[in-house]
Amino acid sequence: MKDKSGHFKMTANDEQLERLNSLQGKNVSYGEVIRTVYPEAVKSIPAEVLENMDNTPMQWIAKDAAQFGITTTQSQLNATRD
Repeated sequence: MKDKSGHFKMTANDEQLERLNSLQGKNVSYGEVIRTVYPEAVKSIPAEVLENMDNTPMQWIAKDAAQFGITTTQSQLNATRD
């Protein structure tokens, strides 16, 4: 789900959080993230949407973003627990 700033926001349980954090900073597509973190959701996503997600690189918020004047919270760097 996108927040007001246009960023995607994810909520995760402990297992999903561990999967998401294992991908943090890696060169993966948004589709790869969804398949890894939320595999149960894939069956409800239309094929053309999945294809688009597979062609969309995941853009991670840099942990050192403050040096560029960007401020983040821990929940922006890692998924939050339910």
